[in-house]
Amino acid sequence: MKISFTKNNGPLDEIIEKLMETAEGIGRQKYVREMILASLKAGQEADENADLKLMNTTLKEMRFTSKVFGPYRNVRKVTVFGSARTLPGDPVYEMAKLFGKKLAETGYMVITGGGGGIMQAVNEGAGPEHSFGVNIRLPFEEKPNPVSEETRGSSRTSIFSTAKWPSSKKRMPWRSFRAASARSTRPWRRSPWCKRANTIPCRSCSWTIPTVPTGHT
Repeated sequence: MKISFTKNNGPLDEIIEKLMETAEGIGRQKYVREMILASLKAGQEADENADLKLMNTTLKEMRFTSKVFGPYRNVRKVTVFGSARTLPGDPVYEMAKLFGKKLAETGYMVITGGGGGIMQAVNEGAGPEHSFGVNIRLPFEEKPNPVSEETRGSSRTSIFSTAKWPSSKKRMPWRSFRAASARSTRPWRRSPWCKRANTIPCRSCSWTIPTVPTGHT
């Protein structure tokens, strides 16, 4: 059977409508219908298990991320990038911690990768109530920092693009803390979700912290 997004699919559309009715509480049914149809089309077209696995994982993780961030849709947020290897006591670590604290005091929430180093410092400074940790599952090194595990908005993803989605879809400001040993995911590279924003790639955070050398940021 050839499946169409725009044309009537006859009994298939009836089954999908019945499915949504049975599930109850399905809003914006037009989009849910198309997502179901996309899954069915992918099942017809995919030649490899890996393709379906990637699509399945992406959809599930984006759904969960939307659920986590949904209650804070109207709260201002700043995304912070930085090295996972910067240790407590390092001047840059302390600066990041102070930066997180200043943001929380001004009414912002912070989003980090949820790992150690600069990410942990910012989460510590802002505190669990004002933090999000979007951690990526890797076979080594990356694991959630203690603060991000306590936050109301913590999630783990398997895909880098899924992890970047929450920080880019709302045109949020961002700050990158540099370190010689930092492994960069290039936050300045234009994200596909930034296309709706008239920015390249996002509005840069203009915060300054007194007594901290700006050359380190």
